Amino acid sequence: MSKLIRGYKIGEPVKEAPVFEFADINRFLAEADSSNCYILVRKAICVVAINGGMRGHDWRYIYHSGVKEVPNGYRITYTPCKQQINPKPIT
Repeated sequence: MSKLIRGYKIGEPVKEAPVFEFADINRFLAEADSSNCYILVRKAICVVAINGGMRGHDWRYIYHSGVKEVPNGYRITYTPCKQQINPKPIT
């Protein structure tokens, strides 16, 4: 019992999460193979996450079918996760 109480006083060590540097993100966006649909969706999520405008929960609902190539880049379409009666896709 005394070991348990001492454990509460000490607590668990706090783990520090690894952080991506902007150089790492830029390298991923520039060098990763966009022909791979898995990587393409990750790139889309990365760009939208950095530039803002979406809630973190919405990132989980960007699918390959919602990422289309257009003449000047890519168009991302997703359905927001807000609790609405009839949510409409956002582009």
